[in-house]
Amino acid sequence: MHYMKRITLTSIFILIALFAAFTDNGISVSDNNGNHITSFGQLGIPSVQRPTNNTVLIKRILSNTVYKPTPGDSYQLIIKLNTVTSYILILQQNYDLDVPYLGRINAKNMTFMQLRNYIQNKIKSSIPSDYVSFVLNAPAQFDVFVYGGVKQPGMITANPLTRVWDAITAVKGLKPGASYRSVILSRKGSERTIDLSMFNLDADISQNPTLQPGDKIYIPRAKVIASINGKVNFPGYYELLPGEDLKKLIYYAGGVAEDAYPSKIEITRYINGDVSLITADLSKQENMKIKNGDRVVVQGKAEKRGMVTIEGALYGKRIDTSKPVSIPAKSIIVNVPFVQGLTLLDVLRELGGPTPFADASKSVIIKSGTGERHQIDITPLWRTKDSSKDISLGSGDYILVPIKKLQVFVSGQVFNPGAFPYVNGYKVSDYLLAAGGINPDTGDKNRMYFVDDQGNRKHVMLDTEVKPGDLIYVDKNTWTDTQKMFDNIVVVTTFTTAVITFTNLILDFIDRFK
Repeated sequence: MHYMKRITLTSIFILIALFAAFTDNGISVSDNNGNHITSFGQLGIPSVQRPTNNTVLIKRILSNTVYKPTPGDSYQLIIKLNTVTSYILILQQNYDLDVPYLGRINAKNMTFMQLRNYIQNKIKSSIPSDYVSFVLNAPAQFDVFVYGGVKQPGMITANPLTRVWDAITAVKGLKPGASYRSVILSRKGSERTIDLSMFNLDADISQNPTLQPGDKIYIPRAKVIASINGKVNFPGYYELLPGEDLKKLIYYAGGVAEDAYPSKIEITRYINGDVSLITADLSKQENMKIKNGDRVVVQGKAEKRGMVTIEGALYGKRIDTSKPVSIPAKSIIVNVPFVQGLTLLDVLRELGGPTPFADASKSVIIKSGTGERHQIDITPLWRTKDSSKDISLGSGDYILVPIKKLQVFVSGQVFNPGAFPYVNGYKVSDYLLAAGGINPDTGDKNRMYFVDDQGNRKHVMLDTEVKPGDLIYVDKNTWTDTQKMFDNIVVVTTFTTAVITFTNLILDFIDRFK
């Protein structure tokens, strides 16, 4: 009976302790918003290492007569006296090389051919050798840090023949909007600006130098990027440096085509949210300045009869509303041949109408010749197809259907959750970096999801592409929940032990007075 009372009283205390522990503290994990600094490791972005084939690499080096020895190079020296003896020699960081029979040699400012000839000739003149050979056994390998506007910033493993563009390729290339003409190479406390376009266009090898140990490559954001389309040989987007003009842009695009009409070049320019249409004559306006975001169209001779230009958030073709269709996330620009009686509704029908990303209420028509600007809401016209709301167009008119400011949302176990501007081509890792990175204490890079309006989750990876309006959610790691539960168990166990001890003391005290 005495023991039953003891057990009953102890059980009551334990139940009270358990109830208090799990009611007050719970087993859920609260967000940890400590002042951490994000790193590439917290984002789960690995360093990129490029595998090398030493045999091929050595052959390339030996065929390069101006190759300079690099600290970390491994050489093999073979000397035949009575017997053949082989030595492995490593070039030190200060370019010192300890050579048998010759002592210490400094190879700085020497090419490999000069170093080999020097060593072989010196040994042959110093000792009665039958044979002397000095060869490259294994080229140096070293780390180079590539960061800024690249898709996977981090360390790469380079060798003496790795060039700047090789390093950028190893980290998955440039992000949209990154500069390839103002690349900064940091070496031994000094910086050098590299223009990779000069290497690609003019084969200027100095603008794509080989790398050395300790190098860092930084890719800044481009200051001026303009597009050029129409009758040029290589249409696309090009980066311009300060002082470069329309003529230079056309040069980068491979020049105008044979059927181009250089007297009519159209430039669409955005100024403080407004749009203007500029017509340039290349023969008279060679020095016309190009600004960031300009869209240049070189008309063709066959197009002299007239065009209507429409730009913005449109599908780009007629669409079948009964079938699923992909929604372009960026503006398009199309020249529609002008015919008498052409209307705004005709053009919209031809291009599928405005997308859900269109800010249709702020559409603009700029009339050719007068330059008159008319702001309109095309939504009622497109929804009703009412011809009474239609607008007649003229040759050379310009229509803009602006695109909304698109955003991507990041929440969950990141340091700075919030909304971030959508950038075409960005992936989950880019938005995690913008949000300060994953909290290493509570977040799990293997538990990341897209979450839709209904709360449905879709598992994503770091390299998953992101669309406008996506919500990226980083879930808690399971270890955090488990660790918290274990912490609670330890607390409860400790408290329970104390309760049992205290209960035993009370019962023993009561027994003494019976």
